[in-house]
This record gives sequence, structure tokens and C-alpha cells, in this order.
Amino acid sequence: MARASTLVFLSLTILAFVLLGLWYALGFKAVDPPLDVVVTVIWLLVILACCFLLVREEARRRRAVRTLYLVDSKIINAERGVVSFEGSNNVTGALVEILDSLTYSMGKPVVELDDDLAERVKYVVKSDRFEKSGKTWEGEVVMVATHQVKPFSSRSELARIIIPPRRPKRL
Repeated sequence: MARASTLVFLSLTILAFVLLGLWYALGFKAVDPPLDVVVTVIWLLVILACCFLLVREEARRRRAVRTLYLVDSKIINAERGVVSFEGSNNVTGALVEILDSLTYSMGKPVVELDDDLAERVKYVVKSDRFEKSGKTWEGEVVMVATHQVKPFSSRSELARIIIPPRRPKRL
């Protein structure tokens, strides 16, 4: 979890125990004995629901940060900006380098493409899972020209999708 999510979780948990302590200190337990347990359980369920929502939103935000746009010999990412690479065979290596260097800062992931770059985007790589420098890499590639979506579950599958096959030269 991100630092902000952890702080919210800790704050809600501390608040739950403070309210429970107040409940007992103010003597409400004597008014309706089973109600204090019910209120505590409901409050803890609210805290768990908030934590679940925070974790889900953080996963969604991280996926948005891991989204990469491929334009000719450039890769565009919300956190790293525009990164150039050499040769079509180095594209997966450049993608791995970018994804390895992400810090997932708390800013909102926004990619602003000028019109020239937006028209030339060929692929959008959305990584659902990326671990161990690409040894575990799952996601999907959107081919912008055809709007076709192809899932991948390894670096080699991704390479087959985004690196065009070489045609043998005729003599």
C-alpha cells in the first residue's frame, strides 16, 4: 500500500478504538449491552471496506502509471515522459528499463501527447503485472490502428506482438 493509504488505514483503526473506548468511558455499555459489540463490528467492517477500496484504487493507479505508448522509436510514460530507444529489437529492453525505474509517485498519471505524437502512436502497452525485471510480465497490447487488443503473459509474447517479423530479402 502507498504511504497515504497506510496513513488512512491507521487513522481509521485508531479512531475505531478511540470511539470504542469512549463508548465504554461514557457508560453506553450499560444502556444497551449488545449494542456496543454490534457498533464495533460494524465500524471495523467499514474500516475493512475502506481499506479494500484503497488497495483497489492504488492497484488501478499503478496500472495507469505502467501504461506505455509506443511511437516509432519513442516510448511515452506518465511518470518518465518521452524516452527514445534505438532499433526495433531493443524495444522490450527499453520497456523493461522504464518499468523498472518507476517510483509510482502520488501524482495523478496523466500523459499529454501533442497532436503529432498522438497520430503516430502504434501500440499501447498496459501492464497488469510486472515483477523481477520482466520475468513476470502480464498485460495487453492495444494496436491503435485496428483497435485490436492482444493479451501477453511474457516478455517474449510481447516482443512477438510489437516487433514486426522480418521478411527475408529476395536476391
